[in-house]
Amino acid sequence: MFFWTKNGFSFIKAIKYSSEQDYIEFPIKECPEFNNILSYYFDNIKGITGSAPKSEKIISHNYGYYVELDINDTYFRTYLRNEKVEDDRKHPRSMWILKIHEIAKDYIFSK
Repeated sequence: MFFWTKNGFSFIKAIKYSSEQDYIEFPIKECPEFNNILSYYFDNIKGITGSAPKSEKIISHNYGYYVELDINDTYFRTYLRNEKVEDDRKHPRSMWILKIHEIAKDYIFSK
């Protein structure tokens, strides 16, 4: 899933692995909701970048979220396993990831 902003407009695009073919490429769509993701990040930057959500579970083959944000002089990268997002939903980083997840899910299933 890729989000970007150009000339004040935000966009989304996805490339998804498919067992029937190598991958499925989704079309580029305008995504004004991405501005909410950016606003939440900058409003909660200390909570997002400071500590990580916690979980007592360890799941061997669970999926995770890899997020990289590069805007002007701001760069942040994180990988967060799903069980940490689910078990610590009130942590600012989990809340940020869940916002991204909801927009991505709506985009993929609206095709």
